[in-house]
Amino acid sequence: MKRDLSKYILLTLSFSPLFSSTVLAAGTLLGPSKVCPGTTAEYRYRAKSCYDGPVYYWECSNCEVWDYTNQQWSNTAYYANGLGGAVDVRFLNSTGSTATIEVTGTFDLLCTTYWTKTVQLGGGSQSAFIIGDDELLNCGNYSNTYSVYNLGSGWQVGSWSASSGLTIVSTSGTTATVKPSSSSQTGSKTLTAYIYWVDPEGQTCTTTSLTKTITITNPYMYVSGSPQICPGGIFTFEAKFDGAESPIPGATYSWSYPSGLIPQGGTTGAYITLYNPTNVTTGGALNASATVSCGTYNNSLTIYTYCAGGYAYSASPNPTQDVMKINIEKLGTEETGSAEESTEEVFLISLRDDAGVVYVERESKERTFEVSLQALNKGTYFLKVFVNDTQIGDAKRIIKN
Repeated sequence: MKRDLSKYILLTLSFSPLFSSTVLAAGTLLGPSKVCPGTTAEYRYRAKSCYDGPVYYWECSNCEVWDYTNQQWSNTAYYANGLGGAVDVRFLNSTGSTATIEVTGTFDLLCTTYWTKTVQLGGGSQSAFIIGDDELLNCGNYSNTYSVYNLGSGWQVGSWSASSGLTIVSTSGTTATVKPSSSSQTGSKTLTAYIYWVDPEGQTCTTTSLTKTITITNPYMYVSGSPQICPGGIFTFEAKFDGAESPIPGATYSWSYPSGLIPQGGTTGAYITLYNPTNVTTGGALNASATVSCGTYNNSLTIYTYCAGGYAYSASPNPTQDVMKINIEKLGTEETGSAEESTEEVFLISLRDDAGVVYVERESKERTFEVSLQALNKGTYFLKVFVNDTQIGDAKRIIKN
């Protein structure tokens, strides 16, 4: 906002025709640059090359100046006789916006100054959120750590709370570590972070909360990794528990794998890396066993050690709340004129729950499917994909949020 200084210049010139202009001197507007909405602060204006003079004119946008003459709050205030070098400014309740303060000082025939200051009003819309695993393993004393991410300038985390069934183990600023309250806990729980905005003087003025839903799950271990192992390739697999980062503290792992594959490193951890020499063309079951404080769990993944004429598929996003896209890819190429190449490809997708109930089943000659899960209940489902009645790889676990 640019101030028109002409009326002050004309007033000065009327006293002396010897001067035809005034000098715009440097000045400083002292006061906080961040405040809480609805509060009052003092602002003091000082010119760097002028003596204190008789005329000050203040203007405020999104704020008000105390008018000593009329004894009221106003967007503008005019002071003479040397008053008005320091004023009280009251800020409006415009959370998250800014206010602008402008002051013009006319001191003598040669000195008129002007200064403006933008003040941030604390709070406003908040884009922060809590990050961490959506699931928490209910096994022994296992815990997960969660953090507040994308916290805006001036915002701080004050405290954390958890719903019944979830225990806060420790907190440190923007992070909190939680665990199930007992071994019988399952289902959805809520973790809450209370955040607030604080001005430079330490005054808290805006408080809000962030929440995250955490599902406590019973132990379920599965083998994660690609079922296709091309000859000459190196592939890594994980023995993964829902709601837990690998490896689980105190857990012991063991693996067995198809003959001919060569492990790269150990076979007693949560991960195993296998190398497929070019002469290996048969697959089989990759078996994993994990012993944790609440029991021993086993699972396997059928892996294929060829690529020519094989298929692989992906499903994303996973987890999802609505539409999931399934892409089927043909790996490698067949020799010209082979019987397999001339066979028409018909693909089938099937989505089931752990009891085998079919919720979605669709057939197509296309390699891309779009499936809406919006009508399904939250939970875990299993996706199987077939080509010409032959299953492609293993079933994938699909999480509906």
